[in-house]
Amino acid sequence: MTASIYSLPIESTLRIARHYFISSDGTFNNSIGWGANGIEYNGNGAKLTPEQEKRVKEYLEKFGCYNIHSNNCEMFAWYIMTGRRYSGQTQVNCHTKIGASVISLAQPVLTVRGMK
Repeated sequence: MTASIYSLPIESTLRIARHYFISSDGTFNNSIGWGANGIEYNGNGAKLTPEQEKRVKEYLEKFGCYNIHSNNCEMFAWYIMTGRRYSGQTQVNCHTKIGASVISLAQPVLTVRGMK
């Protein structure tokens, strides 16, 4: 089964924002994602091509720490799958773009790398 991008509503945002991840079976239980702790593997992860695997391995060094506004889970998922970073939540939707910008200023999130 081929991996695809999926998303779930984030309860703490009143379901306005979504968490994006990559999965081969469509479930979060078997997925690869990006968050405050860096790259997140759940269960069996996802079946990726060699090029996609390479993108996963280089992501942290290439783009740095997680940031809800400028380096979020949606950008990670699109980059791994296509080689291009994209986030409709922060690049298209003005409500979530403003919210993410404010949150990133008021409550920055550090990844493991950022805590060294």
